[in-house]
Order: sequence, then C-alpha cells, then structure tokens
Amino acid sequence: MLLQYSSQLSVPTELTDQIIDFACSESLDDASSLGLVCHQCRNRAQGHLLKHIRLLPDHLKQSVFCFFLGAYHLRKHVRTISLYGPKLAWPEDTDQAISLLGGQSVEFVADGVYVRDLLSLVTEWSTFTGCRIVGSVYSAEELYAWLGRFIALKKLSMPKEGPNTLITPIGPQSQPPQLHFTLQAFNYHSEGGPTCLSDDRHFSNTILPTISRLQALELAVDEKNWTGVMTIFQQCKEAVADLDLKFHCCTSLFGHVRLY
Repeated sequence: MLLQYSSQLSVPTELTDQIIDFACSESLDDASSLGLVCHQCRNRAQGHLLKHIRLLPDHLKQSVFCFFLGAYHLRKHVRTISLYGPKLAWPEDTDQAISLLGGQSVEFVADGVYVRDLLSLVTEWSTFTGCRIVGSVYSAEELYAWLGRFIALKKLSMPKEGPNTLITPIGPQSQPPQLHFTLQAFNYHSEGGPTCLSDDRHFSNTILPTISRLQALELAVDEKNWTGVMTIFQQCKEAVADLDLKFHCCTSLFGHVRLY
C-alpha cells in the first residue's frame, strides 16, 4: 500500500495515522513493507514494528541493546519488553537492554522465567507501569522481593496462560518488603500446584495494600482458592468499577459484573 500526497491537498495527520495503523494492523510484514516504500509513513510504521520487543539469545537476532543504543529516536515506540525462558537463554546484555528501554507506559513481560533469575539483574525497574507474569516459577518470597523493586506499577497481570507455578523454598524465609505502588488493574489466576499465592501468610500485608484503589479486577477461581479470592475482593470492593470472575470448576459459568 502506497500513500501519495498532493502538494495541493493537505491531509490531516490524524487521518493519515489512522490509515497507516489500519494498513499495519494485520501483520508486521505489512508494517515493514509500508515503511520501506512510503517515506512519509516510515515513522508511524516503525512504531508498529518496535512496539513489542522480545529479548532473545544473541545468536538468533541482532542485540536489542546495541540496536537501540544507536537509535535514540526509536525508543519512544517501545511499549512492551518480553523476556523468555531460563537465564542461560537470555542475551548477555539483558540488563542493559531493559534499563535502556524501560520508561513510562512500558510493560515488562516475564514469560516462562524463574523469578529468582530476575532478582539477579541490576535493572532499574522503578519506571515500569505494567507487569505480566505468565508460565513462570517463583516462591512467594521471591515474588515479593522482585515486586518490591517497582514503584510506578499500575497494572499487574498473572493470567491463566501457563499457568504460573508457586514453589515452597527450602530454609528460613525473610520478611517481605513493603510494596510502594498502587495498582489500578489486577489480573490474578491461581498458580498450578497444591498451593497458590493468595494462601501465603504474607499475602495480606504485601499484595492486598496495593489493590485498595483498583479500577479493574479479573480473578480466576476454583474451589481450592476461593477463600483467597474472597479476601482479594473484600479488600478492593469499595473502589473497583469493573469485575471479571472466571470459575474453573464449571467452565460454562463465568460472570462480568460492573459495580457502581
């Protein structure tokens, strides 16, 4: 698709942006082609190509850190940074890449990672506003310690994809840190295995204080963790405006409730 501009016709920027967004919405190949053939569309098309950054082993693609280090003007397009798998599969410059690209409105996705490996990073997490944890492994203590490094977090998502796995650490546990962010949206799906985070003894004085002003809440529940879910709901019921409940034990039963 090639957009041609007439010197006698002024096309509103909002309209051209919508046209470019529509043209790029189907695939990244379309965005790449559009950026190559239409000079006027390049910046907008690049935004679609760079919106979601995946940190992969260096041998699979060019280093993300090296690319953006020399392309300052492109960093503004990044909206999501995703990290996958065990630490051995991470790029060597993972720390630098996350710190370089992390900023306001950027979401971090931990997909299939061990949270204890995230704790080994010296990354500055304080600027991230969104966090999605899926298919990952952690103890309650590790999760609290990592979340304690966020201060601007507005959305925390622990969805059903995966799901996450809660493990019981060996040895003495330390007192979890106080979390210094206030969530606007929280999505919690109970972990796989015999226990879930909402049953942890420190859950009430770590996670619960962060959800008292929620605007949107999604909970996936079953018979095992119903008590924990009710604790979450009781904590935020005065503020939440949009509640989505999903019941494992009966897949045909689900509710979407708006509270006024």
